[in-house]
Amino acid sequence: MTPLECAEGIAEFLKEKFTAYQEYCEGRPENIFSSVDTDVNVYAGFLPRANNRADQKKLCPAVVVRPEATTDDRDKSVTSIVIYATIYDEDMTYGAHMLFHFLEFIRYHLLANNPIAKKWFIDIDDGNIKTTIPDDQPFPQWVGVIEFDVFIPQPRQTHWEVLGGRYDE
Repeated sequence: MTPLECAEGIAEFLKEKFTAYQEYCEGRPENIFSSVDTDVNVYAGFLPRANNRADQKKLCPAVVVRPEATTDDRDKSVTSIVIYATIYDEDMTYGAHMLFHFLEFIRYHLLANNPIAKKWFIDIDDGNIKTTIPDDQPFPQWVGVIEFDVFIPQPRQTHWEVLGGRYDE
């Protein structure tokens, strides 16, 4: 169970939730939500690179789950997971509204289903889930971030004498 497997598992979980709840960007009635009508793309690792606005628009809306850092201490090992949500909307007034919706949708399902897929336990005792929407946005993309720690198995070396002898004997 590696940090990348954790990110892939959480990405698959979110993909299933977006599909089950039929969450997508829908037509903007009275200038409320995005004019995009497409499913949410969910990736583990990084968002595929786009060289122009047309390619950038095809990738969105997107959710990217990435392990950012792994910390091992005496009692536990955790991997810091960062989830990026991005939408593409050229509306300068209401363009970010769907981003806020996606971030809340993700946050709700992470907390309501902890441990994720009965495997990925989010550390809400020592840490927390932090949602951030930076002021500086890469318009016409809107980006938000959710950060949290997940417990992962802690590697331990077991000395051969504890196991009752050398392996090659």
